[in-house]
Amino acid sequence: MENEKFAFVIDSTTKIYKFIEGNYKQIISTNSAFAFGTNVKIEQKRLNLDKFKDVLVEIPSGGMGGSEFLFLFYNPTTKSFDYDYETELRNIEFDIKKQKVVSHYQWSKATFVLENNKFRKIDQTYYLRFSSAKEEFIDKEQVTKYDKEGRIVSIDTVKIE
Repeated sequence: MENEKFAFVIDSTTKIYKFIEGNYKQIISTNSAFAFGTNVKIEQKRLNLDKFKDVLVEIPSGGMGGSEFLFLFYNPTTKSFDYDYETELRNIEFDIKKQKVVSHYQWSKATFVLENNKFRKIDQTYYLRFSSAKEEFIDKEQVTKYDKEGRIVSIDTVKIE
């Protein structure tokens, strides 16, 4: 990102601008919003293991939703950012070495691997609670696994003891 200028505008949406030919031009727009009174964090770090620094943006919701994360991968060919519009990541655990992200949201979590600056879902887990006739609660987890094309490979539901 040497000699490149970018601007972030985050309110009810997130817009990212690049300084081109004397003006800022919008390059990315998402529905990510922040809550009043929270602090947005913007970090430069190597996210995809190439030799260029990328940008990780954490946008707190200010409520029970936690934080939303935007991964902006620097593309040296275009001298701009690549952004995966199809993946919304909240409350993450990111293992840079393994290129794996776990995103938690309410009663679920999903695991993604990073490939070519895009996130591919490999599994999704939902927490389920059932009520039996005896007024007892039965807790279960449903785990869905996906192949490289995004098709469901298996769905398993197990009782949590």
